[in-house]
Amino acid sequence: MKKGSIIMILGTGEVETRNFLYLLSKYPQLRDFELVFVYQRGYEELHQSLIGEYFDRFREKVCLPTEIRERSRAYNEAVLYAHTDIFIFLEPNMMPVRRCFEFLAESLEQGNILAVQPMVVNYHTGQIQSTGYMESAGGLMHAFKNRNPEEKIVNCSNPRYALSSSLFAINRFVFEELNGFNEKVSPEMMGRNLTSEITLRGYGNFYDHRAKAYYLYDLLEKTEYDTMGNGISDNKLLLPEEGNKTCMVFLLREQVTDCQRRSKYTVMNFSEMKDLENFLGRIGVHYHEIIDYYGFSEATSIEFQKIIPLSYAKERGNYIYVTNNFKQIVDNRMWFHKRKYRKDVVCDLSGNLINIEQLGL
Repeated sequence: MKKGSIIMILGTGEVETRNFLYLLSKYPQLRDFELVFVYQRGYEELHQSLIGEYFDRFREKVCLPTEIRERSRAYNEAVLYAHTDIFIFLEPNMMPVRRCFEFLAESLEQGNILAVQPMVVNYHTGQIQSTGYMESAGGLMHAFKNRNPEEKIVNCSNPRYALSSSLFAINRFVFEELNGFNEKVSPEMMGRNLTSEITLRGYGNFYDHRAKAYYLYDLLEKTEYDTMGNGISDNKLLLPEEGNKTCMVFLLREQVTDCQRRSKYTVMNFSEMKDLENFLGRIGVHYHEIIDYYGFSEATSIEFQKIIPLSYAKERGNYIYVTNNFKQIVDNRMWFHKRKYRKDVVCDLSGNLINIEQLGL
């Protein structure tokens, strides 16, 4: 019995498709899984040739030409040809690392987990692309986005509110119960939409840190990773409920040190978060002043010299910088050089809480 069905929609570019199939063919123990290849009519000769080149001796494979251009509809059709109880949706811009598929299948053997994703690392930056979505003050965010994948907090498996579309595994029966992917949702969000429904119905999504895959390049013109925030909800700017392990309060509270709990900070808020006082109290951080800077939450880079009096850099107290993602402030090297003896911290809506000195600034 195969451990699962790996379902893929191949692209139309020859080089990208060749590279994807070559890398997949090198995956150890791939024969423990069924392969379902989906490709566009009009490209049969290209795809059949490439599949034959790399998987000619692979018996358990299904090749499905389709005229359907919508990815969600194509996936919904493809699962009808799968023969196992686990569907693994794999986009052709992903490179799974050894035992990735096995770990995903193992997680689904636990009764309370019905969908699971791996640690997704950006191949070019070496930083976290996604560890699944959590509820945040800005909607649903990729937990630990841009973090170092070697850090301890990233290497802890935990529940997630929703999962990335790039690569995830799901129990066949819950997929059928939910009627598959919503075909009205944009392709970059179809995985997140489907797995959000799992949470809303009281089932469990999971991030398994043991499973790992590399994100090679953007597959679509618009991706689920485009913005700093990736919030999707108009009404999620308030904090999620207490005790919810799929929310950012839980993840941040796990990172606050005893030293940070004993300190008092001046807070510089560049994020879109509301109710910051409540938020800081719930993660266990004390403050004596909050300074709000509006209009910078989605900025790629926040340049302190344009918005903060430079005299603030010589203040003796410690700062907490609240951002949508910590990467927004890393270009301010001169500022942080002036504050190199301080214990400043950056806290973001992706669930990151990092001492500035850890960033090497």
